[in-house]
Amino acid sequence: MDVFASFEETLRRITPMLLAVPGVIMGVTGLFLWLGGLRVLRPLAAFVAAVSGFACAWAFTSRDMLPLVSLTVIPAAIALIVDKPVVVLLAAVLAAGAVLAYPLFSDVGLRQAVYDQVGPVPTAEDNVLFEAETYLETVRHWAVAWGKGYWAELADGWKIAALAAAVGVAVAGIAAWRWVCALTCATLGTVMIMLGLTAVVLSKGTQTIPYLADKQQYVWVTMAGMIAAGAIFNRLLCPVKVNTKKSRDSHEKGDQK
Repeated sequence: MDVFASFEETLRRITPMLLAVPGVIMGVTGLFLWLGGLRVLRPLAAFVAAVSGFACAWAFTSRDMLPLVSLTVIPAAIALIVDKPVVVLLAAVLAAGAVLAYPLFSDVGLRQAVYDQVGPVPTAEDNVLFEAETYLETVRHWAVAWGKGYWAELADGWKIAALAAAVGVAVAGIAAWRWVCALTCATLGTVMIMLGLTAVVLSKGTQTIPYLADKQQYVWVTMAGMIAAGAIFNRLLCPVKVNTKKSRDSHEKGDQK
């Protein structure tokens, strides 16, 4: 069994409504980001910082209330002030992640080698609601083992390419931050739309993930087109705001001359 088939088999054990409802919410949210994410850049940066901080607190602390709240609220508050650098950093992470993830979809041998080492996705028992923390901890250990195995099997060329992509995007963010932020919003929106649609279709019992993996060349082309279109939509629907006060002052100075 492939890891994609294993993942889908695990999702099939979930109640359909728990797939359909989040899928619809994710798809609608992704559509808003895809069309005009630049208008909500500050909330987006705060949300990303809060989620990242919470994930770090959950993974590397004792999970007491104080570190969980502190590492969630403080990064979010900072991101509200420096929203553009946070989104550019997110763009660099997404670029590196895309390069690192590409072999996962394109190289069946690599995927199977890691699967043979780590095994399938842990399945939830019928009483998972009563043992949610235990199950999540099992999934976390599996994900960490899978990530380590994948990193060990991945060729060094892909790691260097990922670093180069991250640096390139970060440099581009300094020179053209609006385009980089527009591409980031379009990328997030596209991914959320695709994941949302996949969750909704999967809730109907249709084989989805292995099918998309087999047709991945069409998926990549479609997503690339959506990202390009989404970036253009973001720039068109979210134009640069003109500072009316500065404009009025410049006109007054011109009239005085």
